[in-house]
Amino acid sequence: MKFFRFIFVFIILGAIAYGAYLYKDAEKSLSEPLKPGVLNIPKGTNIKVISENLAKNNGLRYPQALEIYSRFTGKAAKIKAGDYLISAKTTPIDLLEDLVAGKVIVLQIKIVPGKKFSDLREVLNKAEHIKHETNGKTNQQIAEMLGIAGSLEGQFLPETYNYQYGDSDIAILKRMNTALKTELEQAWEARSETAAILDNPYEALILASIVEKETAVEAEREAISGVFHRRLQQKMRLQTDPSVIYGLGDKYTGKLTKTDLQTDTPYNTYTRNGLPPTPIALPSKSSIYAATNPDESENIYFVADGTGGHKFSKTYEEHQKAVKNWRKIESSSEKSAATNPDNSAENLDVIIVKPAENQEKLGNSVEKSETLAEDRNQTASENSDTAEEKAQSDTAEAQTETEEKAAAEK
Repeated sequence: MKFFRFIFVFIILGAIAYGAYLYKDAEKSLSEPLKPGVLNIPKGTNIKVISENLAKNNGLRYPQALEIYSRFTGKAAKIKAGDYLISAKTTPIDLLEDLVAGKVIVLQIKIVPGKKFSDLREVLNKAEHIKHETNGKTNQQIAEMLGIAGSLEGQFLPETYNYQYGDSDIAILKRMNTALKTELEQAWEARSETAAILDNPYEALILASIVEKETAVEAEREAISGVFHRRLQQKMRLQTDPSVIYGLGDKYTGKLTKTDLQTDTPYNTYTRNGLPPTPIALPSKSSIYAATNPDESENIYFVADGTGGHKFSKTYEEHQKAVKNWRKIESSSEKSAATNPDNSAENLDVIIVKPAENQEKLGNSVEKSETLAEDRNQTASENSDTAEEKAQSDTAEAQTETEEKAAAEK
């Protein structure tokens, strides 16, 4: 009888000891690092399912221990849905704190100003952990999904955006479009009186996209905007290379030619009056502000100054001097105008038409190119320049550099 009592007591003590060991081991497991990974918690997921997933995928040895601890501390009811990063040092207790605090993984996507919508789509397609709902969709179909009427060009604010695992590209685009509309509406409401030539916010957006492509120097964007505002007021053609390049599309080879400038498209501001029909790029906040707040100078010309910025002029004569100075700088560069003397836009007589000349008479078709040439010759005669000097007096708008250099020069 005593033997059985001894055995019974031994078993009880053994069970207590084993239970104590399990308790200590389970407690210890809550402080052990988990296997690294990403934990996805859909809405409505309870702590039992979470614990079992951690045991299955991340090496949690005692899922019941985490469940009991979470319920006992009242944290089980405070867990927030989302995606959570489990690092090599994350313990179950650490993870539980993150779940309660909602410290979900935040990913970022950066959109650079001056890019086209096609570039934006490419960035989204390459972004990690995004649900791609626009794959195989046309721009028109995407516009319908976003509730945008017309072109998608320029309709998204280039910024750095945070997103979470599983966010859709269409949801991110909606946020970008909302940000753009907010910025544009605010700029339009606060526009200066000097922006009276613009009829609506969309025209401001178009101009902002041109300003964005014309210069990378933020401090001179209002001056660039001012030049275009005054040209519109004086019925001068904008003659801006970036819009021509945009209109050429895949036909643009990296260097504007005389033929390119004389090939009429809706975006050729050498052959057509006014603004192009849509934006040509994604404008930054500063370019949107500049479009609605042009400077109040009298400048109607600008040309690269050789330092990355531009020289602004209010008279054609001043501008010619600035152009000649730029030509001296340019002549020493690797991309000299002599590379293609027969078809280079740099060898046009004069592209900018003087403000006194009525550009409306030139019409909007490519067939009017001969009239353009006659007006240029007349300007050349009025200014008594030699043929050689005139070949060097092209304006910044007629620079036949690559698109990147055109943006930098202007």
